[in-house]
Amino acid sequence: MNDLSQPTSAVEIIAEAMEEYDLPYARMIERPEAGEVAAKLLRSWEKHQRTEPIIENVYATGGDAAIKGSLLFDVVDALNAQGDRNANLAQAYERIGERLVKATREYIFRVHALKDADEAERLVAQRRREYQRELTMRRAYE
Repeated sequence: MNDLSQPTSAVEIIAEAMEEYDLPYARMIERPEAGEVAAKLLRSWEKHQRTEPIIENVYATGGDAAIKGSLLFDVVDALNAQGDRNANLAQAYERIGERLVKATREYIFRVHALKDADEAERLVAQRRREYQRELTMRRAYE
């Protein structure tokens, strides 16, 4: 069941985050804490689309096992490390996780930059104008 106090549309999620951080979209997404925003955005996607940013990001689609820095390269590297007693498997797994999460986050923010960021920025500007109007009206009645 959805919490009705939480925004559900991508535009609302982005606008709320921009207001919270008091930053435009391009700067807001650079903040480390914006990972929470990416998670909310991902949850707002249709169920059948939620794997898209995970499997179609630059890291996941980076090519063959010969391309260092691709998911396939890192998985092959981790598989090879499983047979090596001197290898640090935890480090190999951590590298995969970090790179996959970073690439997924970038994919999500890139998609929403194209679709929703401008509308969210207009919504934030509209909310600020309305707030200023309310303040002005309150002062006039005082």
